[in-house]
Amino acid sequence: MFQHLDQFEFCHLHLRLDLLSPVNLPAFATLRLRRDLRRTAVQVLGEGPAFSALFDPPVAGDAVSARRYQRPGPAFVLAFSSHQPAVLDAGEALDLDLRLFGQGIRYAADFLACLEALGRSGLWRDDGRFAIGAVETVGPAGETQQLQGSGPGIGSNLPIISARWFLDSLPVATVWRLVLTTPARLLVAGRPLFRGDLQRIVPFILRRVTSVAHAHCGIDLIADPRLLLERCGNLVVHQGRLAWQDWRSLAGDDRSVDLGGLTGTVTFSTTEEDLLSLLHLGSLVGIGKGAAYGAGHFALELGSGRWPG
Repeated sequence: MFQHLDQFEFCHLHLRLDLLSPVNLPAFATLRLRRDLRRTAVQVLGEGPAFSALFDPPVAGDAVSARRYQRPGPAFVLAFSSHQPAVLDAGEALDLDLRLFGQGIRYAADFLACLEALGRSGLWRDDGRFAIGAVETVGPAGETQQLQGSGPGIGSNLPIISARWFLDSLPVATVWRLVLTTPARLLVAGRPLFRGDLQRIVPFILRRVTSVAHAHCGIDLIADPRLLLERCGNLVVHQGRLAWQDWRSLAGDDRSVDLGGLTGTVTFSTTEEDLLSLLHLGSLVGIGKGAAYGAGHFALELGSGRWPG
């Protein structure tokens, strides 16, 4: 069912941000990161090809693709460590995970330049100024290597991982645990989804994965997405649920808006390899609004125990 898996490419970097001033990072800091990093990128890159490729890819030119993929997101996905303390002092380090997809890989040095510029103003309300202390690549087999410098040539020296290699490297199992670690803000008819089961979030994962593949790798990853969605009934949930978690509320215009999303853990099994592959690819890109900046991130872990059926 999948096609062009060799062309769905990404690179994976671990960054160490050395803090130059203290910061108290609230859980919803990623909501502001989008605005601040994008504004910094305009100052550093202007509105040329690097900015467009990384932050503002164009909508597909043909009507069918535009309807299927809608507004594409950035060519990168950022994630702070889930075990990172909220309060950090100057001299401490903040771990940041970065993936760049498709044509975004060649602009790795431009992205790091934007991040360095953000470090001079701070991560959160002028607090948390930082310098990039180390850049580490993660290879196809999980091997890591320290990069020396972050100059213009960095994008041509990064180990590139294809979706096929990534999927082939995963263990074979039928029982898995999906752990949604940061709130996924999923909208249905313009309204947030406050409750959800695994089958209900699969269409969001499908849309996100195929949109990234089309916008940044130039491929239609799945010829007929409907065939894959029809197999959602073959996902068997054994335990767990997804529930709403508040990040914060915004008040104004005589109403308040809850900012947050679904989190939780679901243990499931399936014999549908394509469906399982989709979930694994979704773990690379996240789902929902703000996924590129740390929202809606989930991991797939091996499940344990024997389940009936």
